[in-house]
Amino acid sequence: MALANANMAEAVREGRRSSDLTVGREASCNGLLGMLGGMPMAVAAGHAGPTSRELADALVVMFQHPDVVALGVASTPAGSLDPDQYTRKAVLTLIRGARMAYR
Repeated sequence: MALANANMAEAVREGRRSSDLTVGREASCNGLLGMLGGMPMAVAAGHAGPTSRELADALVVMFQHPDVVALGVASTPAGSLDPDQYTRKAVLTLIRGARMAYR
């Protein structure tokens, strides 16, 4: 698993250097580690990048493809770990975006 994630991280870094989009079709959340490992730390830590609204808009487009049938959201902070419910609100925004494609 570690070697696979290291290879994925390198593919993501190389894609970013050459301005290519890297799409990872991961079998589980464990595979996401390689994708995050190839991102700049600011993006991986959530300090930069698209907003949940922008991601939701992208989900609307992605879910129009007939092969896209599910959305998975990995474990997120909850309860006392998300006292202002920022994470909860962001996840709900993503789910709304995915649902909009089915209307």
